[in-house]
Formats: sequence, C-alpha cells, structure tokens
Amino acid sequence: MTAEWLSQRTLSTDPDVLRDVDQAIFLDGLKRWAARYLGKPLSNALAAELAMVNRNVFEAWRTSPTAATHRRMPLTRRMLLVFRLLEQLPSMPRYTPEEEALIRDCWGKKPVSQIAAMLQRTPVAVDFKARQMGLSFKEPRRPFSAEELDVVARDYEQVGAAVLAERLGRSAQAVRNKAAQLGIKGRMGRPRKRRS
Repeated sequence: MTAEWLSQRTLSTDPDVLRDVDQAIFLDGLKRWAARYLGKPLSNALAAELAMVNRNVFEAWRTSPTAATHRRMPLTRRMLLVFRLLEQLPSMPRYTPEEEALIRDCWGKKPVSQIAAMLQRTPVAVDFKARQMGLSFKEPRRPFSAEELDVVARDYEQVGAAVLAERLGRSAQAVRNKAAQLGIKGRMGRPRKRRS
C-alpha cells in the first residue's frame, strides 16, 4: 500500500491493491486513515464489527505472521472493511438544482461516466441519484469490449457491480445486466452458468 493511497480521502477499492499489501501495514494504515479522515480511532472492536467478524478473529489478523494465533485476512474482509470505513465518511454535498437539471438533460444521451466527470462525482453516485429522481436506466448502448467482458467474468462475483462500474466507467446497472447475460451470479445470486 502506498503512502499516496492512505493520504487520499477516498481509499482505493481495487482488489489488486488490497490483495498485495502486507496485512499488518494494511491494518495499521487504516487506523491512521480513520484518525485523519474520520476524526476517531479505529479500535480493534470497531474494526472487527465493520469487518463482520468477532474480535478474536480480528486480533488474530493483527498478530505477527510467526505467531501461532496468526490468521490470514481474506480479500473479501479487506474489501468489506474498506467499503464500510468509506461509508463512515461525511457525505458528499447535496445535489444543486443545476446539477439535477444536468443529470435530467444528459440522462440517456451521454454515458453515466461522462455525466459523473462533468459533476465531479462517481458514476455510482450519479446512477443512484438518477434513480432517486425517477429516471429510468437508459444509458446509450456501448458494446462491452473483449477486455471488459473478461473483467466482468473474472471479478464480478468477487467485487460486485459498484466496484466494476467505477473501474470500467459504466453504470452499476450496465455491469449487472452484462453479468446476468453472461450467467454470472452476484454475491447472493443464482449458481453460475457455463459460458459457451
């Protein structure tokens, strides 16, 4: 994990970044990040609650790799901890009437990623706001490239639609639709079908 990653208000949710970092550095870094951006310490008890494990499991993650009690922290728990910490951040400013008008005018005419860039917000946030405004999903059709299909097939079950939407510059719903077409289940979906 780089110092730049921890110096940003919005943490990276890229599975490759979260997988490759040393476990102790990851956990210590998140404690420093929480103190800086949340203004409160990240105790073992709170971290265990956010990662949805009991405190003993979390403390086993914090022990030295040579200790008999040491346990390896799964990638899914690392991601869950990061996502739940990000939820603790004070929310982004409310949408102004002008921003809502821009979403309404551009919805269905421009990709969600482009609207998000215009508003300096994330595609997931813009997609969510459009749904709140009652706008139906009608992003202009842009075929998925072979590389994008590979990313969806490889990572959808592990990280879900929101993360892939950010990575691919598409809406979460477009990623969900493509995963369904490929027969790929979500984290709580149906069994995966074989691609032919």
